[in-house]
Amino acid sequence: AESNYPGNIHLGIRLNALQKNLTALTEWSDRPKEAKKIANKMLSMVRKFKKIQSAPKEILEKEAYAHGRLGRVYLDEGTKESADNAMKHFEACRDILKAVGHKQGVASSEANMATAKSIRDGAMTDVYTEEELEIHLNTYTHLLEQEGEGSHRTINAGMNVANVLHGAHNSIEAERLLSKIARV
Repeated sequence: AESNYPGNIHLGIRLNALQKNLTALTEWSDRPKEAKKIANKMLSMVRKFKKIQSAPKEILEKEAYAHGRLGRVYLDEGTKESADNAMKHFEACRDILKAVGHKQGVASSEANMATAKSIRDGAMTDVYTEEELEIHLNTYTHLLEQEGEGSHRTINAGMNVANVLHGAHNSIEAERLLSKIARV
């Protein structure tokens, strides 16, 4: 994306282009090395911008997005070391989103942090705590209220809740939720 823009283009436009590329790499393909490279490029651009002046909310949200995506890429690697890296990025994402008042993003980051913590601490990935269930339920409920049951983000959050329910040995509740999601 960067090669399509001259060096003097507005930072926001460049970050938007990189964000779209990062989204494509992390949602529709499995190319973690490229995703890491693009996310780190976004973070580098924001760091340079912040050295010159304070960043507006839109730039901070792009920074949080890059941290969140990096966290997901590391989390998908599934090792304790990668979960530790994921945790650092999810914490950074959460802190930025907290500062700009993005409640749903904070909840999502905290749900991701709970998953990373389970992997990092050596807990079985298919056994979840009540705290993790509560975090995932809060995220799902918030998205359900804000975006409706047909939103892909709400559906994804609902599937995450079902996975946690199943891992917490509440398979019947998980099946009920999945049936509800399937009817959408």
